[in-house]
Amino acid sequence: MANTTKITYDEVPLSFGSSTNFRLLTIEPCSDPNDEVYCNLHVRAMEEPPQYIALSYTWGEPSPTRMIMLNGRPFRVRQNLWDFLVQARSHNLTTMLWVDALCIDQSQVKERNHQVSMMGRIYSGANYVIVWLGRVTPTLEKSWQLMNTTYLYFIKMWINKPAG
Repeated sequence: MANTTKITYDEVPLSFGSSTNFRLLTIEPCSDPNDEVYCNLHVRAMEEPPQYIALSYTWGEPSPTRMIMLNGRPFRVRQNLWDFLVQARSHNLTTMLWVDALCIDQSQVKERNHQVSMMGRIYSGANYVIVWLGRVTPTLEKSWQLMNTTYLYFIKMWINKPAG
């Protein structure tokens, strides 16, 4: 897999000179959640970035992993990221994305350190930041409903609170 990773990132190299390049990701649309996920990387300059969305998420457990196609080559991602990519694809998300696990060559320490030092600018330069907590499960759905009900109850109590 390391050789495939090197080839994938060699096709979209970053320069470490005076320019601050970074990679952005596009997801090819598909309505069938069972189809492979196809993504492409693009190099852009931080000084003139296109519109993009940054993803904030937990990497999750190292295994199991799922396979995606990154620049036409097989590439392993963790389950939580794969879940996000499938969800984003099903909603036809066509905006460029910044996803650290894919946009940074994690096997290259020099690149990883350089890109991590730019993360503040990457997140603040994004048009939006999506916070991905994972797939919605029945338990999570019930938790959100309970929090919403509790929140509405306290708002109602606060509004109807007698003065003094």
